[in-house]
Amino acid sequence: MAKTNITRPVTVADTKSEPENVDVRRFKNHWVRKIVVGDGSAAPELLRAQVFHRAKVQGTTEFHDYETIGDDEHGEFGFLQEVVLSTGGPSQELLRWSKGFGGEERVEIEINGSLQSDTGALVVSMETRFYEGATEGTTELEDSDVFNTIIPNDQTSNFEINLANDEDDWAKIRGSIANTVLT
Repeated sequence: MAKTNITRPVTVADTKSEPENVDVRRFKNHWVRKIVVGDGSAAPELLRAQVFHRAKVQGTTEFHDYETIGDDEHGEFGFLQEVVLSTGGPSQELLRWSKGFGGEERVEIEINGSLQSDTGALVVSMETRFYEGATEGTTELEDSDVFNTIIPNDQTSNFEINLANDEDDWAKIRGSIANTVLT
């Protein structure tokens, strides 16, 4: 929880020494408020001007594993991740998800995002990979997809990605990414 003890910067002209009973720091010729974070350390006052957003990624991956002998295997698995971003912050990982299936397949999803400092729109880059081989740990990349999108404030973007090989093995990734302004 942030706290501050004064309502305006106090200039050196106001006082030559640190103001009494006020939690401040001297910066150049001004006393500026110090924001105290939960552990008692000081955080920059600029944090107060930033806008925070929640990026929520959720969805499912549906797998189909073709078998030459016996029945094909089919399964569906969900993913969910929420991350808080700030308009002044760097790009962050929104989701890193990997799931194997059927002893032979694996899907990997990597989603990164950052907020545009002027609009708060969420800039997203997403990479998906589909592997199929002798084990779920295979390095045999069968298909991949990369895309970028921009999601405005308080909006949700849906996606569907189909990945497959030429042997009737496939994965379908369906999901959404929400950009919610926190107040």
